[in-house]
Amino acid sequence: MIDASFFLLLVVLWPLLLAVGIVMQLTHKVALKLVRFATLPAFLIGLLFSDQQLALSGLFIRSHLLLDQTGRLFLLMIAILWLATELLMQHRTARVRSKQQTIFQLLAMAGCFTMPLAGDVLLFLTASAVAGYSLYGLLAQERNKTTVDATNVFLILLVVSDGVLFELFQILGAQATSVDFVAMRQAFAVSEQFNTLFLMVLFSMGAKIGLLGLHVWLIPVFVTSRLALRPALIGFMFTAGFVLVLRLLPIGEVDYPAGAHFLQWGAWLTLGYALVLGFRQFHRRGVAATLLMLSNGAWLAILGLALTTTNDWLPVYPHGVLA
Repeated sequence: MIDASFFLLLVVLWPLLLAVGIVMQLTHKVALKLVRFATLPAFLIGLLFSDQQLALSGLFIRSHLLLDQTGRLFLLMIAILWLATELLMQHRTARVRSKQQTIFQLLAMAGCFTMPLAGDVLLFLTASAVAGYSLYGLLAQERNKTTVDATNVFLILLVVSDGVLFELFQILGAQATSVDFVAMRQAFAVSEQFNTLFLMVLFSMGAKIGLLGLHVWLIPVFVTSRLALRPALIGFMFTAGFVLVLRLLPIGEVDYPAGAHFLQWGAWLTLGYALVLGFRQFHRRGVAATLLMLSNGAWLAILGLALTTTNDWLPVYPHGVLA
């Protein structure tokens, strides 16, 4: 393992530097050729680096990048998905792939790479906003009317969920000793507003991964958008939704049967709806979209199980997240 925490910055800065290079006329051609290597730092750091953190002094209050077992797993998974997006993008001619599309792609990539490495809520919220709205910028350029309408719904849910998430962080911040996820999770576990906070987390996650009831954008966007954008969309869903829950919810630290039962019922309803919808699909794009909903239902079931009783079987690590 290589101990070089400074190079964690490469994961975030490399796509951003390429975006700046594309904007500048002098470096445009070189940066455009280097876009295919935008995921390389994420692969190298995820595979070669040991657990570590890097303080980002002057950015936010006690903001830092954190590489741990959870962050490494998601970073590698997101790097694979974004590499797939880039390879699919390369099949398009330079005339079709505009400068604006490439910049949105790099910004969304930088946001998705930052979320699993964010050690505090402010950095996570910023990265989530950059990734979400940049991804909207990519989807909004589709000419299919169904995609445009569903993308507008996606934008509305993004704005509302980010507002809910910001309010959640404000509530926890009033009780926590700092803005890092460890302190926020501890404040979450002892909060007298636990039920409300849990629903806020669930809504914020659900809006971004397309949980049942908030799924109105998922299937239309996934079915009608270009193939190249689908891995990027899945990458955003995983980081903005699943990483948030793993970092923030006091899983394994609280006994919350009410929330567990609620999630189990939600899981069964989601799985049932996805199966019924899947049997009605005749196009492989529709089947793939329903598989996403099935994965969401499975995720709810696992999360509900994790909130029951003592969870001695559930490994909780010093950073308070699942391995």
